[in-house]
Amino acid sequence: QLGELSVAGKTVLEVQNDLQERIQAYIKNTSVYVKLVGKSITVIGEVMDPGMHLVNKYQLTIFEAIAIAGDLTDWGNRRNVKLFRKTDAGTEVVSLDLTDPALLYSEYYYIFPNDVIYVQPASKVFGFKTLDYASIFTMILAIVTTGLLIITFIER
Repeated sequence: QLGELSVAGKTVLEVQNDLQERIQAYIKNTSVYVKLVGKSITVIGEVMDPGMHLVNKYQLTIFEAIAIAGDLTDWGNRRNVKLFRKTDAGTEVVSLDLTDPALLYSEYYYIFPNDVIYVQPASKVFGFKTLDYASIFTMILAIVTTGLLIITFIER
């Protein structure tokens, strides 16, 4: 009897090796092949196709998960993406910066089954994405110029 095998937090290869070792105790010269049939991930927030997605890929990166959800909208904040991961201790919530190259070496680079990715919206002003300084300066300059033009016409 093999007994129960805890697979939470393990890769498919680790589960395969654990099973191989257990079976070797009873049957010699065996081969064990473990395949992940499908895992679900949820990507919500500022993505083109939010919701639960079924993935049949062994290792899925956070970038691939976001691509499956249709990529970020124009309002998606790449610098503040939340990852919710269930662990034995509870739910772990991590803030990720997709523009940081260090993410490639992070333990959160690969997505686990049932992870939830929340792409937060970028700051908006009056329903528009936050403007950079050049845009704000241009807008103020246009308002001042228009005001001066109106005053000039009124005085004539």
